[in-house]
Formats: sequence, C-alpha cells, structure tokens
Amino acid sequence: MTLVLATVCDTTECLALHIGLPGADDAFERAAAERAGWDLTRPDGPHYCPACRTGRGPVVELGECPRCHGSTEALRDGERCHGCGHLTPYPPGIN
Repeated sequence: MTLVLATVCDTTECLALHIGLPGADDAFERAAAERAGWDLTRPDGPHYCPACRTGRGPVVELGECPRCHGSTEALRDGERCHGCGHLTPYPPGIN
C-alpha cells in the first residue's frame, strides 16, 4: 500500500486540494504545494488554496487544475481554472 498525501483548503465550503506524489515525504509535498501557490505558513493549519489566498475562491467545483483541482474552461491558449485562474498551456501543436 502506498501513502499519498493531500492538502485541503480550510476555507469554509472550498473543495480545493493538492494531491501529492505516491511515496513522497512530507517536506517534499509541503514544498510542492507552496510552489503551486498554497499558503501553508502555519504547520498546524489553517491552509489556504491559491484561489482563497488571492481572494478568488472558494473553489466550488472540482476539475483538472494542477494547482487546486478546480474546474477549468478551454481557451485559445490553454485551460484556465475557474478557481485560482491558473492557465495550463496546451502542448505544442494543439490549439
């Protein structure tokens, strides 16, 4: 059995989460979440997702965003998250 760590947002009714890599240690996962825009300044909580941290949240629908798992919409340049606003560009040759 492989343990996968996940970080959830502590804002009321926010569904955002950051899912870690299987088998990664706590320090690695904490650093990855912080690089993705999560506020984890207090080790014992509360934790805030990129959407809530910037005043765009809460995330109310889950989807494919790599930063908060919020729902996305297809745009000309890539997929934009409804929650945190992150733009995931399309791979080269796809538009």
